[in-house]
Formats: sequence, C-alpha cells, structure tokens
Amino acid sequence: LDEWADKELYALPGGLMIDLFSQYIGVSRSLSLNLLYVSIAIILCGVVFLLNPIAVFVALLCNAAMVIEVYGFADWLGLRINGVLVLNIVIAVALTMEFTAHVARAFVLTNVTDKDRQSGMTLPGSNDGQIRMKKTLREMFTPVSLGALTTILGVMPIAFAQFPYFRQYYFTLYIMIVLFGWLNGVIFQPIILSLYPPRAFTLEASSSVDGAPLMASNVTS
Repeated sequence: LDEWADKELYALPGGLMIDLFSQYIGVSRSLSLNLLYVSIAIILCGVVFLLNPIAVFVALLCNAAMVIEVYGFADWLGLRINGVLVLNIVIAVALTMEFTAHVARAFVLTNVTDKDRQSGMTLPGSNDGQIRMKKTLREMFTPVSLGALTTILGVMPIAFAQFPYFRQYYFTLYIMIVLFGWLNGVIFQPIILSLYPPRAFTLEASSSVDGAPLMASNVTS
C-alpha cells in the first residue's frame, strides 16, 4: 500500500462487511450531537408548553437519566453502540417526554385550596407541593401508565421475529426505553417536583372590554 501511495494509487476497500462496520466510525460523536440537538428542542418546547423553567429542567433531567440507564443496560445486554442503537436512543427521548411532559404540565397547572389541605388526601406534615403532586397523579398516573402499556403491546410482535437482530435492537431496546421512561416520568419526576415544586400557573379574570372578560395569566405560589 505504501508503494501504491507513492505512485498516488490508493486502494478503497468495499463490500458488505465494510459497509456494516463503517457505521462505528464517529458513532459516539453522532450520538452526542443528536442528544444535544434534542435537548435544545426540549428546552425550547418546554418553555412554551410546561410554563415553568423548573419543570423544564426536571423533564430534561429525567431524559438524561433515561439515556444513561439505557446506555448502561445496553452494554450489559451485549448491544453494540451502532447506528440503530443511536437512532433508537434519540427516539427514546421523545418517548420519555410522553411520560414526563404530561405529568409536569399537569403539576404546573394544579393549585392547592384550603379544602385540599383539610381533605383526607393530605398527610400530616405534607407541603403544598406534595398535595399538588397527589392531585396530579390522581389525574395523570393512569393515562400515562396506559400509554406505556400500549407502547409495549405495540412492539410485542417483534419478540417473535425470526431475525435475532430485530429482537435485540428493537424489542429488547424498546422495552428498556419504555420501562425506564415510565419509571423516571411517573416515579422519579414526581419526587423531585414535590420536593422542589415550581409555582402554579393559573388564569384569572382581570378586566372586561364590552362585557367580554379578559383573561390574564398569573403565577401564584
């Protein structure tokens, strides 16, 4: 090869094996860049829809935890960091947002009244954040859990695929993504939000024009 290089003749290997293994060149960099772009998108969309920077930060933290968990268990299960795994991890962030965003938005829009503080749902020593989270989970736990269940049912047929690659890099991987996403969104996130609750976002009628009330946004503690 050195002699050919001196004569400006270069050998370009090709074939199926070269195409399969060339995906490992720069795959870690591609994963990092794509996760960075997805994180920026989460922040921008979260500011609009989650209505509170603390809720956005917690949702981003849950997504980071999911990526670390899936990445670690993928190595434990013998899955290589290839193009398919990188693609599915990026998609996994969107799936995790399905579990985190609904709970976070419902929590931000939930308020605590005196009736809530005096009701049987309030344990001794509970703060307003914990009461708000109980009200949130009463409303969102079942829908979010059913969403996780239907996603698992959707990928279940892949478990019976004859090609082992599909079973490993799609069925096994998506089961991990859904389980870790659900745990972080329904268990881990509520704990953090109840301990460090963002302020509740409410709408109050402030004035009227020609008999039509104007709704003004107000952030209450």
